[in-house]
Amino acid sequence: MRGPDWLQRPLVWAMVYAVLLGFGAWALWRIPAEVLPRFDFPEISVIVHAPGHATLEVESLVARPLEGELMGLQGLASLHTTIDQGTAEFDARFTQGTNPQLALQAVYSAIDRARASLPPDVAPYAEIMGNAVNEVADYAVSLPADVPAWQAENAIRAHVLPALRSLPGVQRVELFGAGPPTLWIEPNPGALIQHQVGVAALARAVGNAVVLAPAGRLVLGHQDVLLELRDLPQSPRDLLAIPVPTPAGPVPLAALARVVDAPPAVHYGVQLDGRPGLGLVVFKQPDASTMPVDGAVAHTLQDLQDQLPHGAGWVTIYRQAHLVGLIGSDLSRDMLIGGVLAILVLVWLLGRHHGVWVLALSIPTAVVLAIGGLYAFGQSLNLLTLGALTLAVGLLVDDGIIVLEAIQHRWENGMPGWAGVRAGVADIALADITGTLTTVASYLPLLAITGLAGLFMRPFALAMSLALLASLLVSLTLIPLVLGRRGRIGRVPASGRRFLGGLTRGNARLLDFTLRRPGPTLAGAAVLFVISLAALALVPMSFLPLPNEGVLLDSFTLPPGTSLDQTIATADRMGAA
Repeated sequence: MRGPDWLQRPLVWAMVYAVLLGFGAWALWRIPAEVLPRFDFPEISVIVHAPGHATLEVESLVARPLEGELMGLQGLASLHTTIDQGTAEFDARFTQGTNPQLALQAVYSAIDRARASLPPDVAPYAEIMGNAVNEVADYAVSLPADVPAWQAENAIRAHVLPALRSLPGVQRVELFGAGPPTLWIEPNPGALIQHQVGVAALARAVGNAVVLAPAGRLVLGHQDVLLELRDLPQSPRDLLAIPVPTPAGPVPLAALARVVDAPPAVHYGVQLDGRPGLGLVVFKQPDASTMPVDGAVAHTLQDLQDQLPHGAGWVTIYRQAHLVGLIGSDLSRDMLIGGVLAILVLVWLLGRHHGVWVLALSIPTAVVLAIGGLYAFGQSLNLLTLGALTLAVGLLVDDGIIVLEAIQHRWENGMPGWAGVRAGVADIALADITGTLTTVASYLPLLAITGLAGLFMRPFALAMSLALLASLLVSLTLIPLVLGRRGRIGRVPASGRRFLGGLTRGNARLLDFTLRRPGPTLAGAAVLFVISLAALALVPMSFLPLPNEGVLLDSFTLPPGTSLDQTIATADRMGAA
């Protein structure tokens, strides 16, 4: 049987593999490394904080206006609203196939249309569901006892946050834990009644006395200098002297209220080793790689350490790069161990001739080609794709072994050189292609899964399919080309021949038993199938395995309405226990 003549064109195939392997190596350098695949699901979460508003007020003042605008969005499949004291959350799910980024823009447009109907202190925030997987780093700021939190926060907002937001791949940076220094005016109800003054009149008087407004410009030669009127109180004494109109004449604010210098009311707290601190959370872009973004953030924080108040410092709480490194090192180690074991078994069974080393070379070649395919399809190296490549290592040599044995069989039957290579490939090509495509076809249903499960199943199936197809390409091209340059394969070692002979005889006896006794064979297969189904009920099932980062995370829920001080006290008691 005459095989393909293109196998005798090594220069052409050398150029082809140089291009493919070069692209694969470049893709290995450029492909994003993540914990999980990109969470590209068309569901948008809108979170609204309305401190001081009761549940009914949140429903009437916040939920109703936003729901009215969100319900009119094109492609909206469902809208779920959760309302609590001072907070509201909206989950807007769009029809399958909707671009999540376009859905996010549509939601923000609806928020802008509803903004005029919302309370002035309400600022809704929307994000694509699952954006938490893009949380690349968490840091805390340790503060000395003599440094107020607002001072450190002002320094970070002025110098650190702009630098972090300008980094490539950074999506959002959040700083929380404190607020600017605030002067609180606490009216005295008895004094207001006595002077016949309402709270609204009190607020107008203070607003008229506090000035911060543009005042035109001043032309100085070739430059325009903007002017601003500024009269802001710096201490409680400045506010207490403000005159407030009353029916009996103006009275100072000190006669109607007291002024307290205190931080603003916040509904979250950050503590580090039992002391107040600040929290910094960095999110990356969905398409950005974790490792370079995390490294750039850490380097920037280190460079800007001198911008913090004296004695303050950064404390690392969480770095996603650490988890990515753990996953990558574990799976890479397992992949390497699997490849080495496969090579050792080949050397034992087939000997140390050059054909075995060609098979060994086919494993990393197919893996590099598969990574190039993943990059071309816009995938990343993550828990699922690396897991698929690790599982595929044992399958990558199957096609090569079949081709190697077919060529060796032709050589042993007196057809040397390229003639034996062409004939061997022709003998096995159809079966090799059919077997690989059949295996790949078993993963096609996973590629067609939609919804949330499809986000995780498609990368796994794609990685397995690309690895198997790359193995098929290597087995039908690279292995015959290298073998054809040598012309023959060495003998199989005696230990390998004995082991293979024993397997052949055992397989023959088992086949003879099944053919002679089909009834007991089918009964035994049925019993094993039932046992497998019963054992399946004992296997724990979960959506994703929990990663072991070596960190213990505790969470607790207190009754609705619990104050922040009580929550912090509860956390302190739990930490001291």
